[in-house]
Amino acid sequence: GYMWGITLLDFAAGKGHMRVMRYVLEHSEKDFVNKPSFRERITAVDRACKSGFVDALNCLHEHGANLECRRLNGQTPAHGAAILGQLDILKRLHELGADVLSPVDDRIMAPLDYALYFRQIPCADYLRSVGGEGYLSKRETAEAEFVGAKLLKLINIQSMARGGAARKQMLIV
Repeated sequence: GYMWGITLLDFAAGKGHMRVMRYVLEHSEKDFVNKPSFRERITAVDRACKSGFVDALNCLHEHGANLECRRLNGQTPAHGAAILGQLDILKRLHELGADVLSPVDDRIMAPLDYALYFRQIPCADYLRSVGGEGYLSKRETAEAEFVGAKLLKLINIQSMARGGAARKQMLIV
């Protein structure tokens, strides 16, 4: 496993091998459950969440895994689940108390941003239902700013036109 820079627990979590996970967790040091991989700092929780194994996530949580761990790029397990459309994982992370809405990565993207970007609509709908309903993604914000700028320009044109007409009326009187 170390040739690839990952631990046996990472590999087992990513494949959903519960028997191997239990063995490794029972026969390793106490905080091994949170040991990140060598290269990208991905943990077993990350791999279980990306792969969609709720049982693996539960097992890791029972052994004290950090559900809000960060990779080198700042992403959390909720980011990985949102990117890959793992709705059951997002629900379980939220049930276990992990923040699935506000963590942002190095690109200033939250899990909802990725769910929308990768068209994981059920995940996006769920994230909005648990508190992200007023949240706008980067794209939605950019579109709103564009429309807002157009409206502001239109309002300015209309007010100038009205002001010009009012000035003409004052000059006539």
